[in-house]
Amino acid sequence: FRGRASVELEPHRRPAPRRPPLRRVQLAIMPESPRGAPGAVRPRHGTAPYDKALRQLKSGDGAAAADGDDDDCRYVVSIGYDRGLGNRVIAIVSAFLYAVLTERALLVAPYNGDVAALFCELFPGTTWLLPGGRRFPLRRLRELDGKSRESLGTLLKSNAVSVDAGGNGTSSWSGRPPPYVYLHLDGSADYHDKLFYCDEQQRLLRGVPWLLMKTDSYLVPGLFLVPSLRGELERMFPEKDAVFHHLSRYLLHPANAVWHAITAYHRDHLAGAGHLVGIQIRVYHEETPPVSQVVLDQVLSCARREKLIPFPTAGTTTNTSSSDQAVLVTSLNSWYSDRIRDELGGGGGVHQPSHEGWQRMGERRTT
Repeated sequence: FRGRASVELEPHRRPAPRRPPLRRVQLAIMPESPRGAPGAVRPRHGTAPYDKALRQLKSGDGAAAADGDDDDCRYVVSIGYDRGLGNRVIAIVSAFLYAVLTERALLVAPYNGDVAALFCELFPGTTWLLPGGRRFPLRRLRELDGKSRESLGTLLKSNAVSVDAGGNGTSSWSGRPPPYVYLHLDGSADYHDKLFYCDEQQRLLRGVPWLLMKTDSYLVPGLFLVPSLRGELERMFPEKDAVFHHLSRYLLHPANAVWHAITAYHRDHLAGAGHLVGIQIRVYHEETPPVSQVVLDQVLSCARREKLIPFPTAGTTTNTSSSDQAVLVTSLNSWYSDRIRDELGGGGGVHQPSHEGWQRMGERRTT
């Protein structure tokens, strides 16, 4: 790994109470992993497998991967687009897991340089970033949508896929497999797009060298529904809710500038606390005002019920600034953290790093 975070991050982590995934995930992020060690982040530019895959893409030849050539590399490209940073991060993690499960390499088409600015490259001499400009033959990836002729949903609705007339329902490409297929898996995906989660479509996609994935969602629950992927997923992750926990530890290491901002804030505000509580407050519905007493009451009720924070009781006072606890609030508005601080008796134990007022879609930073 490169960057200070890769060296300094581990002491800040508390021991994970969950079982780690199998060795397969660790192999998946090793550079130049051999065939059979699935889903390397990426063979380097100039290697024979990568150059061959590019030639196939430029020529429109999608048949080679279907022929099972051991020298072939297959790819998943995670396309960043105008969604919040958190959505773009979970999209990358989702694509990475799919690459691991289907023995593909992961590439990331960043949005406004976000990945390079925020995260370290995983290994010296390699990159997970899709080459820009004329070095990659497909242009305008962010303009792809559910209506694109290259999308899986459109292909399934057209005569590009045929169903066996024998009655067993087996599908196959009507001609040669396409060199690439676009996977439209964001919130506007329709019925045919969502057939991605069916085994029959997964079998079709195995023969396609390049898969272009666009999503603003966390796809892991859906992958557990795919029968051909479920067994391996359950072996890798005995606890389903731990998937992101483990994959993000392997995959996402902050760049030096980001790591400096994180450690400086932690040192100034959180380092002395033995118990940290994080509260994220987001208001999604247009009919709900940005500042809502109803939302605040829900947060406080949950915190009391689960005994997350030592609220003062009648005749007593509790000041988080003098306790062994710190509360970190993330919200677009500072009103919530101010009210929570008041509920806890005031003081400096409630912290909010930023409060920008409105969602700034597509920017590198979070709010």
